[in-house]
Amino acid sequence: MSLRHFLVASSLILSPVAVIGVQSTAFAESANDSINISGNVPASVTITSTAADAATSLPLSTAGTQTVKIADITVTTNFGGAILTATSTNNGVLLNSNNPNDNLQYQLDIVGDGGQAGNFSNIGSFSRTVQGELDLYIQVNNPAVPKKGSYNDTITLTVSDQ
Repeated sequence: MSLRHFLVASSLILSPVAVIGVQSTAFAESANDSINISGNVPASVTITSTAADAATSLPLSTAGTQTVKIADITVTTNFGGAILTATSTNNGVLLNSNNPNDNLQYQLDIVGDGGQAGNFSNIGSFSRTVQGELDLYIQVNNPAVPKKGSYNDTITLTVSDQ
């Protein structure tokens, strides 16, 4: 058998195989599916405070308006600014331990670290959006003749994501 006949015979035998291969590709099936993936990171907020020396030695003997920095505050969140509110044991009043009828109302302000206080609010309406390093101020309006006694209150600061 000559080489030419061999090539012709080979091509006749291989041609149906090539056609079958092409046809099987045309009828190939495919499928796909999706997998949804997700996760959740809950809100995280912390507050730390360090009382300033002036917090326990407020200038109450001097008549008139006194403004004093009472704490360094740090608020850390994973969502931006947090809402800071304040409450107190005596509802924003410094009570005289000798005579609870003698009291001094005060207001609070919180500003960025090293900032100037000037937006004071009563404790019942105190609410600010905050984040980072902050300074807490108190403002007391002392009478012309302050009454003798030890005045005190306890402030609680709360931060939240709402």
